[in-house]
Order: sequence, then structure tokens, then C-alpha cells
Amino acid sequence: MLNSDPLMTVGPGSFIQQLIELAGGANIAAGARMAYPKLSMEEVLGRDPDVIVFPVGTDEGIPDEERQRWRRWTTVSAVKHNRFVLIPSVLFDRPGPRVIEGLELLAKQLHPEAFAQETVP
Repeated sequence: MLNSDPLMTVGPGSFIQQLIELAGGANIAAGARMAYPKLSMEEVLGRDPDVIVFPVGTDEGIPDEERQRWRRWTTVSAVKHNRFVLIPSVLFDRPGPRVIEGLELLAKQLHPEAFAQETVP
């Protein structure tokens, strides 16, 4: 999610959509007709996301109070399983060298089992 009022996310053609796919995720807005679509809350609830990704930061990002409002939607899988992923906006909002760090962070959050270290006895 990029913005909460209006509710805006990333879609096809955006570099963040590409990062989501590279990290092994599936975007609920992948079928949108534009790179940064506005969605209704009904659309989001109907698509029942497993994870909600929030950009966070001091200058840009979704404030904590807005992120907490999502908790009222208790039937949404992401809320039920507390799967809110916070990505520093400086790693994700603009294409550049730092997106690699953001991509790795997102992949670890989406698929922690793929990054689990085996312990040697």
C-alpha cells in the first residue's frame, strides 16, 4: 500500500510490482489497468490479502495510526495472522541501489523459511 486516503497501491508497470514478484509475492492489484491504482476497501477485503506491505519512514510512508486501523478488519488473512510487513520507504519508494536491500527484506518477510539457517550440531 502506498497511501490510505485514497487507498492506493502498486500495480503492473510499477517497479515495486516487479520487486514484489522478485521477492516471491503475488500482488492483489496485479490485474489493475495502471501502475498505481486506487482501490476501494471492498476490493481489498474481497481479495483477502495474506500480507499487507506498508512503507514506513519519517518523511514518507504510512503512519502507525493508519496501519493500526487495518486491525479492525479481523476477517482479512493478513490481520488474522498479523502479517503486516514494514519496509523503510527509503528502500522501496524510488528505483536505485537501495532497492536491493528492500527486495531482500521483503523476500525474508514473505518467505522466512527460505532464509532459515540450518544449525550444525
